[in-house]
Amino acid sequence: MAKCWRRLCFTVPDADQHCAAIYRYGGFVLFHRITLGLTIFLAILAGITALRLSPQAKQFTQLLSATPWRSGAIMLAALLAASMLHVLVHALACKSYKRRVREIGFFLLQGVLPTFYADVTDIFMSTRRARVVVDLAGPMVEVALGSVAFLAAYQFGSGAGQAVLFGIGVLLWESALINLYPFNFLEMDGYNIVADLLAMPTLRPQALALIPNLPRRLLRIRDIQRAEWIHIGYLFLCSVSVLVYVIAHLDAVRALFPRWN
Repeated sequence: MAKCWRRLCFTVPDADQHCAAIYRYGGFVLFHRITLGLTIFLAILAGITALRLSPQAKQFTQLLSATPWRSGAIMLAALLAASMLHVLVHALACKSYKRRVREIGFFLLQGVLPTFYADVTDIFMSTRRARVVVDLAGPMVEVALGSVAFLAAYQFGSGAGQAVLFGIGVLLWESALINLYPFNFLEMDGYNIVADLLAMPTLRPQALALIPNLPRRLLRIRDIQRAEWIHIGYLFLCSVSVLVYVIAHLDAVRALFPRWN
């Protein structure tokens, strides 16, 4: 049963045809320069709004903790909806360059984490610029929806609704940041952008393969090639980034392990 559960997945039949229809009947608007400009303006406005609301963050946390199941369910539903749109916009971006969307589907990552995906590997037959645009398209969904959540929280009256909207904004913006940040040992959108810009599609696996021989290579520093320096830099930035992220979330870790307090 556990093996079957881990293999649980489904795919959308004729995904390429559906994406082509969505793109043709309005999806193309998402990839206009005006849309990009409006999204950036909305994010700047939302950032200012979030700063104004930040002094109430402790109060928002208390309101959310008063109804943890309801608040958690609403925020999780918002994250899943954003994840579905994230994947769809990746696929639409691929169609904007007239490339084929091979597959769209859903599976449980490690048998636990609900994960939506779109197979847009056909974009590798296009230009580097096209690949970067496709990689950027998905996280911009979280940026836009998180911005809307912050602005709605600012207009909403004080109470649990405002706290939930603020929490959704934080969750979606952090999700976008994690997706766009390339140095976290994960092959996410930001990593793909860096790999494309460096023309090193196997940057992560090659960097990880270097770890066993790293001390020996550092002892002969003059023999280290340019590609190896890039791998070493990637490993260093990933290690520092993960450490900083854990330190920044120590309060959450302590909440999981009360005895540590």
